Amino acid sequence: MIQQSVFLVYCELLSDSAPLRKEGYAGAFVTCIIATEDIVEAVQSAKKMLAEDGYSIADIDKVVRFEPEEWEHDTEICSIVSDVLADREPRYSDFAVWGH
Repeated sequence: MIQQSVFLVYCELLSDSAPLRKEGYAGAFVTCIIATEDIVEAVQSAKKMLAEDGYSIADIDKVVRFEPEEWEHDTEICSIVSDVLADREPRYSDFAVWGH
């Protein structure tokens, strides 16, 4: 069985993102969880998903490969990764917003 990789793409979002602007936020941080074997593809998929949902990216802070033993105490991320591996659909973590 081939091991599937998941990447966590950490993004900072701008206040001109339509969903953030609508709620009056000045910005947000979110992690995009992407199932792929390629780090470049993970970044491209995160950018595409965010753009399609109306978000503007200020910065991609970092990209890391999900390692289960490093995340075993983070139930949110582990649950999202499990869902992503089940259907290969990318997902977001909870948004950390500011400036409301």
